[in-house]
Amino acid sequence: LGGAPALGDPGPPPLGTLDTGSQVCNLAWARHANELVSTHGYSQNQVALWRYGGPGGPGSLSRLATLTGHTLRVLYLAAAPDGQTVVTGAGDETLRFWSVFPGPRSRGGGGGGGPDGEDGPVPLGAMARANIR
Repeated sequence: LGGAPALGDPGPPPLGTLDTGSQVCNLAWARHANELVSTHGYSQNQVALWRYGGPGGPGSLSRLATLTGHTLRVLYLAAAPDGQTVVTGAGDETLRFWSVFPGPRSRGGGGGGGPDGEDGPVPLGAMARANIR
C-alpha cells in the first residue's frame, strides 16, 4: 500500500507527547486557529484548551485554559458549525456549551454582541455558554 508502514513497523515517531494528568476522552481541532480542545475523565473531569506549535516548535502543546463544571468523566464532545462553540456531555448527565475557539478573521466592522459580530440581541443559547476569550 502506497506509503503505509509495513506490519510490525512502528512508523515515524510522534511529533511530541504530553502527559495531561488524566484520561483523555475526546479531541477536536479548531477551524480557524492552531488550537485544540480535549475532554478528560478520571481524575480531573475537565475540558482543556491547547495551543499547538508556537514557541515550543512543531508538536508542542501549551495549555490556554482549563474549563471545569462537569462532576464526572467528560465522555462526549461535538463542535458546532460556527467553528467557535463546542458542546460536552458527561457522566453527570449534563450538556455544557463552551465558546472556546476564535472565529474567522472578519474583514472589518462588526464586533458587536450579536451573531457574526453584528450588533443586536445575543441569542438565548449564547447566555448558557462559558466564554473564555
